[in-house]
Amino acid sequence: MQIRTVQKQDYEAIIKLLKLNTPLYFAKEEEKDLRYYLENHAENFFVIELEKEILECGGFNFSDDFKVGKLSWDIFHPQYHGKGFGTLLTHFRINKLKHIPPLKLFLLGPPNWFIHFMRNSVLKPKKLLKIFGLLVLICIEWSFHSKNLY
Repeated sequence: MQIRTVQKQDYEAIIKLLKLNTPLYFAKEEEKDLRYYLENHAENFFVIELEKEILECGGFNFSDDFKVGKLSWDIFHPQYHGKGFGTLLTHFRINKLKHIPPLKLFLLGPPNWFIHFMRNSVLKPKKLLKIFGLLVLICIEWSFHSKNLY
């Protein structure tokens, strides 16, 4: 198993993962957005690969002023859901982001994901910002010398 930066030849496998998660987690219309993202913003996009199969992928991007980091496009193979690969990839990306000071990280996701993630994380949320129906937005801040997550 390895985590690596996405390569152009991975794009169709990533689109296949998206389709495996449509309509449960993604709308059909998001395929076009993902293709655009991969073609134009994939410098901070990563895959988890096991035996030449992509199991999970996701990236991060920044606000225009580079003060806010945002995790993006968490897509997993349904067969491997709940096996810890998503947590591993999330920690990997946060570890990369935490070396870019000064930066705040905003996470948006379902409450049960946050409960599981925070229970297993050295990060602690600074504040709960807002609840949008079934999604929660929190802000995490850390010092530049905080402990590595990966």
